Amino acid sequence: MQVKQIVGKLKNHDGLAYTFGRFRPVRGMYASAMRCKQMFSAQSPIGTQETIFPSVNTKAALAELRRDAVCFGFDLTPEAAKIIYDYSCSQPLSHNSIAGTFNYSQVTGGKLPDGRMVAMGYVDKPLDCPVVRATVEDPKMQWVCRRYLGYVPLHVDVNLYWSFAAKLNLEERRKFNQTVEYHFDVHDFNFCYAHFYITDCDENSGAHVMVRGSHRHKKLSWLLGSARKGDAEVNAAYPAKDILVIKGRAGTGFIEDTSCYHKAIAPVERDRLLFQIRYH
Repeated sequence: MQVKQIVGKLKNHDGLAYTFGRFRPVRGMYASAMRCKQMFSAQSPIGTQETIFPSVNTKAALAELRRDAVCFGFDLTPEAAKIIYDYSCSQPLSHNSIAGTFNYSQVTGGKLPDGRMVAMGYVDKPLDCPVVRATVEDPKMQWVCRRYLGYVPLHVDVNLYWSFAAKLNLEERRKFNQTVEYHFDVHDFNFCYAHFYITDCDENSGAHVMVRGSHRHKKLSWLLGSARKGDAEVNAAYPAKDILVIKGRAGTGFIEDTSCYHKAIAPVERDRLLFQIRYH
C-alpha cells in the first residue's frame, strides 16, 4: 500500500482492520482484548440443538484449522443441500452492479434477457431458509469457530450466492467483485468462514482454491503490499502440495481462515451456488 492509501484508511474501524489486521500479532492482541472484555459480560451461549455434523471431531477440526487454515468434514446431507438449492432458485437475486432484482431462471450463460452481463447473484434473505439458519446455529460449528477466534464473535454474516458460468475477462469479473485471483482477506481484525457447496464443484464449475498454511506464512513484503497475487507468484512461493483445489459434491462443507491465500476458479461449464458464513 502507498502512504496516502494507508493514511486514508486509518479513519475508521474497517480501514484500521484492513491496514493492521493482516498481521498475526495484531489479530492475537485483538482476540486477547475481546476475550478479556467478554469475561465481564454475558455472551450468547452455544446452541443446544442437536448438531447436523455428528461425525465431526471438534478438537481435531480445530487443530487442523489452526495448522492448515482449513478443516473439513462439515458436510450437509444431500437432502439439506437440495432444500437450500430449491430455495435459492425461487428467491429474488441481486448484485450492486445490477439495477433491481432478477431470478435465477432469467440467467442464461451469464446474461439477463435484456443482454446485460451478470457474473453473480445474491439470494435475498438467506436466513429465511430453515436449513441455512440451522447450519449457522449448529453447536459444533460454533464451538470450532469460537475456539479458533478466541472469543465469541460479535457478528455473523450469511451469504448465499450464485456464480454464473460465463465467458468473462478478468476486468469484467472484477466489476462484480468476483474473487478469481489469489488474495487474502482482511475484513476485520479477526474472522473465519464456513463454506458449503450447494452445487457440485470442480475445476470447471467454481471450485475453491487455497494455500494450506499461508495464514501463518507470508513474505513480509507481501503483507505490506497488495493483498492480491498472481498465480505465478503464489506457485513460486509455496510448495505444490500445499495448493489445494477443493472439489466436492453438493453439500461439501469446510471452515477456513481466509487470511490464507485463496481464490475461486471462475465457473465456465456449470453455475455454482455457495452458502457462506463469516464469523467475526
